[in-house]
Amino acid sequence: HHSNGAGPGTVSRHAMFSARLHSQARLIASRLRMRKLRFSTKAAAKVKVTSYLGPTVFLSLAGLSTLFGYWQVERRKWKIGLIESRTKQLAMETLPLDEVLMEWRGEGSGDKKYEFRKVTVEGRLDYSREMLLGPRSPPEHLDPKYAGLRGGFYVITPMKIEDGSYILVNRGWVRADKSNVPHTEVQNEEGKAVVTGVLRDGETKSMFLPTKADNTGKKWLYVVPEEMILEAFKDSPGEIGIDNKKPLLLDVLEPTNPGGLWPFRRDEKAYVNFHTTPEIHLTYAATWFTLAAAIVGGTFLRFRASAEGTDSITCDSTVNETRNS
Repeated sequence: HHSNGAGPGTVSRHAMFSARLHSQARLIASRLRMRKLRFSTKAAAKVKVTSYLGPTVFLSLAGLSTLFGYWQVERRKWKIGLIESRTKQLAMETLPLDEVLMEWRGEGSGDKKYEFRKVTVEGRLDYSREMLLGPRSPPEHLDPKYAGLRGGFYVITPMKIEDGSYILVNRGWVRADKSNVPHTEVQNEEGKAVVTGVLRDGETKSMFLPTKADNTGKKWLYVVPEEMILEAFKDSPGEIGIDNKKPLLLDVLEPTNPGGLWPFRRDEKAYVNFHTTPEIHLTYAATWFTLAAAIVGGTFLRFRASAEGTDSITCDSTVNETRNS
């Protein structure tokens, strides 16, 4: 006779069902933990990548600032050397132009050897082929009451010298409203002028601007002796003479406007006075280096906290998974 209670078979089936249910629950929980772990790992990796990107960008800016600072240091060295070189050249003995011409016109570096040397020359000025260089600001030593407000031009005049060739003579600065007024030099009985000045090798023209200010060939933006003398004698190129190959430019210093104020001569100090002095280059360099240091310091303080946050995310995920397993 059997009682109404559950038999051994019933208990066994209940135990098997409970074990199976518990096994499935553990499997589902394990899968959820794996998904959570993968999500946490991806999130941590994303934060880590982001945390590297920021410092990389800012440290690159710091490196660029350092590069600019170094460039200003090098510019300062170059400027100091340039001032010393020109000062030495200007202080040397004044030479007759004849002693310079042979080397200047040669194939070597005679033009560099004698650039910024003072020479004296006698010749006949051709005012009919005169050109204007500018507009240019007035010389620094000119009294402002004479300078005007419209700027002005340097007067470039061809001069025929003893050997029959021509050189270009920068006779000085004139105010814009005086540029059309004839300005002549004191001449001797033979109609020649004697001037003392500084030898120049022209200017470096811009890649983005033309050398001429107009189509007449009478106004120029830059001193390019080769082009200027060819333009001045385009109607009779045979007159240029042997100086056609490497024309010479002379900035007149003396005599100091004996016939009046215009054209106003350049001052010898103008060749060693620069708007951007070595001291200014040093200031620029210090500014760039300071900016670089500030960027590095700010990057360290800002992104250190982000790095610690990333580590805490990874650590918390690992701890939680360890506790749940």
